[in-house]
Amino acid sequence: MPPSGRALIRGVDAETEPGTRRRGRPRDPELEQRVLTAAVQEYAERGWAGLTMDGVARRAGVGKSTLYLRWPDKDALLAAAVKDMGAASQAIDTGGLRSDLEVLARSLHTFYADPTGWAMTRIMIDAAGSGEQLGGFAEVVNGIYRPAALAVFERAVARGEARPDIPAQLVVNVVYGTEIVYAMMRPWDEKEGVVPDPEEAVRRLVDFCMAGMGPWLTGQ
Repeated sequence: MPPSGRALIRGVDAETEPGTRRRGRPRDPELEQRVLTAAVQEYAERGWAGLTMDGVARRAGVGKSTLYLRWPDKDALLAAAVKDMGAASQAIDTGGLRSDLEVLARSLHTFYADPTGWAMTRIMIDAAGSGEQLGGFAEVVNGIYRPAALAVFERAVARGEARPDIPAQLVVNVVYGTEIVYAMMRPWDEKEGVVPDPEEAVRRLVDFCMAGMGPWLTGQ
């Protein structure tokens, strides 16, 4: 679900709760960013079961105690990393439904082609396929990506471009699903020499969505 850029929202942990902030040295934004990136990379390679605070600390080049000063466990750490990756997606607002969808599709196409994007895909698949709640990070995924994507349609309705009953979630599923499948099929596409041009893929996807939404768009 996102996209380029880094959020300014940090640390989902006890340190941020009112009345529980620990005293000591001020936070080091570069260190924190390094740890969050390491957490995502570890997840991409090892999944939820293999993700450990030890592993993240080693990859980030910090002491394990440094992690525990900021995040009480791997659930809080991964939730912070997911929030860090996803908050920037809320900035999509070009003033039009088609162009908003193009920005969303383009950013997803780029994001899922990156190892970090694969990590997010794995997080979402694991959360959806688990028989039990995998932790607070699953709620963070749902709390950031879904509202940001649906806001595209809320703005379209507010501008008078679309009817209030437009099937927004269905279109969001089409955009996300298509871009995730593009990323998953890339090794085979590369082998066959048929990797789609990113801009052409975005244009065709948005054309498809706009045509399908025709009955719900005003002035069509």
